[in-house]
Amino acid sequence: MTPHVLMSINSDGERAVGDSESLLGEVFRACLVAKGGFLNDNNEQRCNGEKENHLNSCAIAHIARRRIWESLRSRDRLLVKAIVGGMDVGDDEGGEERERVPKIHYLDDTGSKVSNVPFACHGLGSNFLLGHLDVKWEEGMSEREGVALVKSCFEELRERFVLNNKNNVDLFCIDKDGVRRIALDNNSNTVVK
Repeated sequence: MTPHVLMSINSDGERAVGDSESLLGEVFRACLVAKGGFLNDNNEQRCNGEKENHLNSCAIAHIARRRIWESLRSRDRLLVKAIVGGMDVGDDEGGEERERVPKIHYLDDTGSKVSNVPFACHGLGSNFLLGHLDVKWEEGMSEREGVALVKSCFEELRERFVLNNKNNVDLFCIDKDGVRRIALDNNSNTVVK
């Protein structure tokens, strides 16, 4: 999305890919316009000048929420849930950059948005994980503790959920330096460098 924002989309049913692409396309266009760019006729990205404005997680969540909400009254209803996370940056009145603040926004398939939640998950196993996260999550966890929490979530799913993911999982960390990928080996619960 932007250097400090990620969005995860969950969609069920036969229209899953199309619904997800529709929502991502809308958000991508808004991010591109904020940067001073546009899409040409061949859907290639073009930028005007050196403008480097990026939308924060609140703005991206609002755009996605609005698109889901507007689709409720159409024949092309988007059956998606989304999580938008990021480190929002602002400017003080003096023009100095403020500290980056972590934000998570949860959007459901009716266009409702819950902002500033400490954790979020979606999908078939989310009912098990929300209770687990509610017990295990603590304010001010380090990155290492966060990775251990994600590992414990997969252990919980292996124990309590019918389906079992045998693939490696991509874990992303968003911090003051931006977004980076941490590959988590789901079978052995080790961090892959």
